[in-house]
Amino acid sequence: MSTRDAKNGDALAIVTPTYSVDYAVFTRLRRSVERFAPPGTIHYLIVPEEDVQLFAPFGGPSCVVWSARELLTASIRLTPWLSRLSDRLPRVPPSARVVAIEPRHPLPPIRGWILQQVLKLAAADRLAAATVLVADSDVELIRPVRADVFQHDGRTVLYRRDNAVTTALPDHVRWHKAARALLGLPMIEPPYHDYISGFIAVDAEVVKLLRAHLERRHGVSWQRVLARQLHFSEWTLYGVFADEVLGWRDRPELHRGRSLCHEYWGTVPMHDKEIHDFTGECRPEDVAMMISAKSRTAMPVRQAAWELLAQPAIS
Repeated sequence: MSTRDAKNGDALAIVTPTYSVDYAVFTRLRRSVERFAPPGTIHYLIVPEEDVQLFAPFGGPSCVVWSARELLTASIRLTPWLSRLSDRLPRVPPSARVVAIEPRHPLPPIRGWILQQVLKLAAADRLAAATVLVADSDVELIRPVRADVFQHDGRTVLYRRDNAVTTALPDHVRWHKAARALLGLPMIEPPYHDYISGFIAVDAEVVKLLRAHLERRHGVSWQRVLARQLHFSEWTLYGVFADEVLGWRDRPELHRGRSLCHEYWGTVPMHDKEIHDFTGECRPEDVAMMISAKSRTAMPVRQAAWELLAQPAIS
């Protein structure tokens, strides 16, 4: 396993949090990154300590495997025994799985869903690349990607769907209110903008400014601040910060209404007869596709969809 950081200022880095359950879909993502990412691009994996050996063979000059522990402040203690206990308890949803605690602030314990969001931001904060592309395990690249695809005048463009969050999306509303409270912004009523996708390009400098803002406001490590939250969305926090604190709100050149990833969020498997409908809706500017791992779509169906969408590799 390599633990090196990005220190060369490369334009693009790719980050993927993953774990053993998603190994098969991640393997497809990794192959697509090898095919479509620019030469010299490094793909950073974030995995639980117990999965490091499983993913270690991916490590090499273009792929770094980080254990979650390497990215966390020392005050956050991973608790695999609590994770196993959570798994055994009846009617405990995966989103409530306890994976860590902060001994000096043990309540609430840190759930896996919250910790994964902290880890995504921690990775982007550590990297020197101008643009950090965070791709979930079930994403696959379908066309060549370059940093400038996600940039305008050197700034990484913010994914934002204007006024897409209404009271019909109570979780999203809660995440917006949490973001505003964390940032010290006055509360406003919906609709809000939506900043969330499984394929997000973030500006590493903006992440570092967000970290500094949170630490100035709260007086402790930003990771501790976020890990204590019961409800928050990392990309809602990032987007609200860029728009409201950095003043991007009224700069349309720094926004994009599509994530450049053609997505299937269904919770039931996609079947052969649906492949052409899915691929037919892909736009020319999309550089990736995502068929949600939660859909349990069969690998041959994923492969068929990818083959219909994938362009020739970079020469």
